[in-house]
Amino acid sequence: MVAEYMEKNPQVMSYITLRELSSSQEVTEITVLKTCQSLGFDGFNELKYEFRKNSIAKRKTDVLDEKNFYTESIPEYESEDERKFLKEVGESEVQMTAQFWEEVNLTDIFRAAGMLLSKKKIYICGRGISYLLAQCMVAYLYGCDCYASVVNTELNEEVYGVLSELNEDAVMVAVSFPDYYFMTLKLAEYAKNNHTMILAITDDPKAEVAELADLTLAAPSMTRAFLNTLSTPMFLVNLLVSAVKIRKKDKKNPQKERKINDLLES
Repeated sequence: MVAEYMEKNPQVMSYITLRELSSSQEVTEITVLKTCQSLGFDGFNELKYEFRKNSIAKRKTDVLDEKNFYTESIPEYESEDERKFLKEVGESEVQMTAQFWEEVNLTDIFRAAGMLLSKKKIYICGRGISYLLAQCMVAYLYGCDCYASVVNTELNEEVYGVLSELNEDAVMVAVSFPDYYFMTLKLAEYAKNNHTMILAITDDPKAEVAELADLTLAAPSMTRAFLNTLSTPMFLVNLLVSAVKIRKKDKKNPQKERKINDLLES
């Protein structure tokens, strides 16, 4: 039963914990570990590592534990040739970022910039790695005279403090990378119900937060060595803030602003 669940849910197996898997399948953790051994793995983390490797090319999810710390170590068989493995890790990040740049929709980037500039209040929300990205985005926006507030969705006082501000005069940027923290999603649901414009920044356009968003920007975040690498998501943030700078400058030129709007609407 456990092996069948693993086979049918490869994406979930990239980030689920041993405790969560045993609970969902109503078996003991020992049963899960025995299943791993029967499949030829030394332990649960090694099994998850292989699921994650298989998911990288498909741009699937990542692994963080409930304390925001990376929990998987690299299996010994992967690090026998350290230089070779490190080169493969670096090459995979370069390829991931290059593919993102090849596929990125610049029109959507400018639309997202327009969303940020169209509202009086900007709230950028996230938790863990997503919160780090949110902090960087707030700092970068401040550098181009676009003022935003950051909300750590893991802190109840910050979540409750922003509720009264989420209305039609605001835009919420929901930064949601694995493990797709539930409170970020709940806050986005609340914002949507209060007619707040929502921009989602995540790793997968099919992520749950994207269903609530007016616009979604996606950047892959998984590598074999780091479960949520910041390289490509930061590239996305850099592009978005650059677009904000461009749009702010163009607003001083009404004729150019009209041309850009015509281009985006075409």
